[in-house]
Amino acid sequence: MDRSGMRSRRCTAAVLLAMLITGVGVWWFSRPDSMPRILNPETPISTDPERTRWEQTGLSLHDIRLGLPRSEVEGLLGAPEPLNVDAVSPEKRTYCTRYLVYLHRPLALVPNIEGFCEAQLTFDATQAGHPLVHITCTPRKLPSPRVSTANAIDQKV
Repeated sequence: MDRSGMRSRRCTAAVLLAMLITGVGVWWFSRPDSMPRILNPETPISTDPERTRWEQTGLSLHDIRLGLPRSEVEGLLGAPEPLNVDAVSPEKRTYCTRYLVYLHRPLALVPNIEGFCEAQLTFDATQAGHPLVHITCTPRKLPSPRVSTANAIDQKV
């Protein structure tokens, strides 16, 4: 075999190897779990258990959809504190529960609110399962670490 034949085989092998390495690299970096996670520098990453709970509740709030029964809502968000459940409104036959949450991104149902807020969930007391009929989020200032969730909502911080 002459030198030009060996040289063309080496070039072909090198090109195929380069294509294989490129393909593996593209596949490796296109996997969802390999994408870098970029955190907003203003995002509070807290070690305070109360604030961590607000962030977890905010993340769970994204799974809430209108029409979900109250039991499923509480399965996702946890039961509200008794002080944060309103009595049934006689004229509308609805009642509200309130949660303090930290939203890292807006909700689909409340698109203009981010950050620390009070989420008010309205349930229909006339239907079986008391389905969720409305969500409202009101921005709040972050309370001091010594303020409990119930006091923070009562004080409207």
